[in-house]
Amino acid sequence: MLTNSIGLFFISFLSSTLLLPFVKKFGINNQIIDSLNARKLKDIKLVRTGGLSIISGFVISIFFILFTYQDIDIKTLMTIFLGGFFYFLIGLFDDMKSTSPYLRLFLQFFIATILWFSGIRVYEINLDFMGFGNFVFPQILSLSLTIIWISAVINAINWFDGLDGLAAGTTSIICLALFVISFSIQNVLMIYLLAALTGSCFGFLRYNTFPSRILMGDCGSYFLGFNLAILSMLASSSTNLNTNFAFGVIFLLIPLLDMIYVIFSRLKKGASPYFPDMSHLHHRLMNTGLSHKNTVIMILSILHIYNCLILLFIFKIKLIQIVFISLFLSLIYFALKITKRISKYTI
Repeated sequence: MLTNSIGLFFISFLSSTLLLPFVKKFGINNQIIDSLNARKLKDIKLVRTGGLSIISGFVISIFFILFTYQDIDIKTLMTIFLGGFFYFLIGLFDDMKSTSPYLRLFLQFFIATILWFSGIRVYEINLDFMGFGNFVFPQILSLSLTIIWISAVINAINWFDGLDGLAAGTTSIICLALFVISFSIQNVLMIYLLAALTGSCFGFLRYNTFPSRILMGDCGSYFLGFNLAILSMLASSSTNLNTNFAFGVIFLLIPLLDMIYVIFSRLKKGASPYFPDMSHLHHRLMNTGLSHKNTVIMILSILHIYNCLILLFIFKIKLIQIVFISLFLSLIYFALKITKRISKYTI
């Protein structure tokens, strides 16, 4: 199983990386380019279609899973894939046409409702690790929480995508922690999906670390947000039916808290929650004098340490496994730095 997941990681990594030049050309040809303003902390206009390479690497791995491995839940796999694909389309349409945030929110709610009826839902909150037992949600509350949860995580990751490599790095670190949990309980489907998603993110990061040469856009952040919302609940279950809402909140706490802070900050000013400003965590850290690059490194380091503590004290994961994950992240970081210097003028 470990060998298979490593194979899927490299398939998605290579697919995402190799497709990036074509994705960038597509964005240029269709004028899908980000605007410049002080809030976005950019000096040059960048193509915002990088999410296409992320989902492409993931899709190639999905097909590989379907045609190679038999011991998986195909229904759940396809439901997650289709859900992610439709959220990706919402983001891509916004990247191309700049749609109303309220229309996007309505579409997010609509797809989440369909997913609930398809069996992807917030099922229970299990607080056994705190000694409080578990609570299975009534149907109407389950539906409401599913809609709110998926939409909240999607927007949290979308809003977190404010600096080079921040959203993709955040997703990669959380996915690696979830991978360790899934591997410890032998949830085969989650192991494969998390390996594929992590590989796609790392492949994209080769061109998205500071200074980035391409952005993931809303299509990428919506796709990653949806997958994190679902996989964070399923990874801790030995089946693909019981979703634990508590663990999803725990792993995504940092981007969620950032989103909540920003919403209340904007409401306090009398502005719309969707009115962009510079109140995000990364903006506030940079206002203290930290550089763009060091701000990203600090946030991702804090996130990794936080995840390690979760693995160690809540899931009782062995310290050696946590050390291995830390070494793996360090290896990837230096590999990305080296290959980025070598391929400076690739795209």
